Amino acid sequence: MLTHLKFLATPVDEYTQKIEEHLAYLRRMADENVVDRHLADKAIQVWSVAWFEMNQTLPVPAAAAFTGGPIEYHWERETHRASVEIPLDGPCHWFYRNTLTNEVFGVEVPVENGLPTLLRKYLARLIPSRR
Repeated sequence: MLTHLKFLATPVDEYTQKIEEHLAYLRRMADENVVDRHLADKAIQVWSVAWFEMNQTLPVPAAAAFTGGPIEYHWERETHRASVEIPLDGPCHWFYRNTLTNEVFGVEVPVENGLPTLLRKYLARLIPSRR
């Protein structure tokens, strides 16, 4: 059974709606046998770990599920690009690139280990500032 995250927001704001649509997409990909149910669960876990570790402000990723796996998440904000490839087995492959400076960073991380400090630093660049 897929893990369900409960996001509390009353009334449902646009951000919460995007999260719910993202989770529904992952459940649908498993229900339609595009990906293994365990892979969809792992993708939900990756999202929830990243979301919580980034203080519940990480933008909802664009997600792509490929027949048989993997699932990929992609983020884009100004010159910052990040992605994670989520395979059924093994660690997740994270990648960051700044298109202006060509700064790059990549790391493989098992989802159960959480996010390394340096990865959180790069993901923080994807979060719009609240001025």
